[in-house]
Amino acid sequence: MAEEVDSMRLHCQASEYGRNLYRDMQKQAQAEWSQSLQNSISIQITHISIGFYHCLEYPHRARERMDEYFTPKVSTHVLGIVNEGSGVQYNYLFHEPGKCDPSAVVSMLHDFFQNEEPSAWRAELLVINADSCSAQNKNNTMVSYLKSRIANSFHNRILLRFLLKGHTRFSVDSGFGNNRTMLARHDVASLKQISAF
Repeated sequence: MAEEVDSMRLHCQASEYGRNLYRDMQKQAQAEWSQSLQNSISIQITHISIGFYHCLEYPHRARERMDEYFTPKVSTHVLGIVNEGSGVQYNYLFHEPGKCDPSAVVSMLHDFFQNEEPSAWRAELLVINADSCSAQNKNNTMVSYLKSRIANSFHNRILLRFLLKGHTRFSVDSGFGNNRTMLARHDVASLKQISAF
């Protein structure tokens, strides 16, 4: 019994340490982002968070009738990437048949750097927070991509962090919650309408 209590205590301490570290890095990224906007200087640290939201279904009606409840729906998956400095979340939508394998995640992450946040493209330190999913984030494909970014001098250092299992609530999830709340109030018939949120 005492071993279980000690194990739980250690787990709680580790999760609290990880959460505090995440919040400190988030504050540092926000301060640097606002300073770079005021003084027109380049960003030294880019802090992003990556998360998945599974099974966003459409067509969706805010007030679903009984006869529509069992109609087949299309599942859409969402990869969310948040720039912690600016607080802006970018969502990548893909259909159910499109697997979310590591190469797809790397392609979406590369698109994020190239098209959505070019200012973060060449930050000296890149900090990435991700959930601890080996099929999507915690794999050789992701590590190889990040190593290639260092080899090509986009960044001097990259820190890939995984929050403890069961304690992965971070800013991407709050963005998904906002999207879910908006979708619950509106009728959605297509992927294009989902992307408008």
